Amino acid sequence: MPNPLAEFSACECKGKIYVVGGYTTRDRNMNILQYCPISDCWTNFELCDVHIRKQQMLSVEETIYLGVLDEVHRAVNLPRFFPESVVVFETMQI
Repeated sequence: MPNPLAEFSACECKGKIYVVGGYTTRDRNMNILQYCPISDCWTNFELCDVHIRKQQMLSVEETIYLGVLDEVHRAVNLPRFFPESVVVFETMQI
């Protein structure tokens, strides 16, 4: 990863690894990071409008699902991203 993170989630989809949420050594991580193992390169895939925390992330076929809770029981509404019509970030009620 470009910078150390704590309390983040990661999963693989279509041969790339996506990292969401957590904290850097100085602040909240607002970036969705993408890692390509073929080119050994990290990129800032997307910027979140809200800090994602207390999250779980999983990939089913070509969709990434992101379950997020804020203030323990209140679900956070997150935007949906359609990069290259491959990966979709969504919220799920936990």
